[in-house]
Amino acid sequence: MKKTITTVLIALALLPVKTLAQGVNMPNDTATTSLSSKNINYIIEDDNKSYLKVGHFTFKIGIKNKKEYQAKRIYDNNLPSIYFTHAQLNSRGFAKSDALKQAGSSYEWGMYLCAHDINLSKNGNTGMSVGLGFSRTSFRFKNDNVLMEDEMGDLIFSKLPTNPNINKSWLRYWSIRMPVTIGYRSKNIAISAGPELEWRIMCRSRAKYEGSKHTIISEPDINPLAVNAIVNVSIGDICILGRVGLTDLLKIKSSTVKQGSNFSVTPFSVGIGF
Repeated sequence: MKKTITTVLIALALLPVKTLAQGVNMPNDTATTSLSSKNINYIIEDDNKSYLKVGHFTFKIGIKNKKEYQAKRIYDNNLPSIYFTHAQLNSRGFAKSDALKQAGSSYEWGMYLCAHDINLSKNGNTGMSVGLGFSRTSFRFKNDNVLMEDEMGDLIFSKLPTNPNINKSWLRYWSIRMPVTIGYRSKNIAISAGPELEWRIMCRSRAKYEGSKHTIISEPDINPLAVNAIVNVSIGDICILGRVGLTDLLKIKSSTVKQGSNFSVTPFSVGIGF
């Protein structure tokens, strides 16, 4: 008897991890970890129940109150660690200028580095998240037009005065992002939505011609602070995300509207994250 007790204690202290194969009758839909040594198994489930199996005998141990266990479950946000999206500029108030037409290679990529989650329900299915991340956005344009300033200092899309053969032009900037979302998570599907604060930095208007890249404006007059609306839908580890700007990125003069009039431009993006 003493030898058996000693064997059990040694087995519990030095247990390699393996997958539970058979022999224990346990509830369904629970993740199980089995630690074993020969014919002795110590099984831990994610519903906070544990079982000790010695030979053909099974002992249930470590059962806590169900309500006490559920109250400790924490909501897990579905913000992607890294994402890639197609980006687009949308005009508001006037018809979009031909100069604003964009190439399909406009893009944004970014990362959410951390997030703090707050439970809104005891079972952890509903919660609020505050995240922090960064991104790099690049809007590319067609028709040999570049984003530049006119004599009055207003932003316009136009050809350069020297009229070189422009291969491509683009507007790019980096952003620091702080989303505040409310979400719901089931077993394999999660959805969240909310506002996002954005701080834009290191903005450049650039163009490539005569075999090299040139900076047209080093710090164009864009709005550095912005408010966006974001939606994330996750299935497993794959996230589909969309973002639309609620505030103007910039104001541009257009030859398609009345002289001296400006139209507002807001960003939009949709893509995939992991």
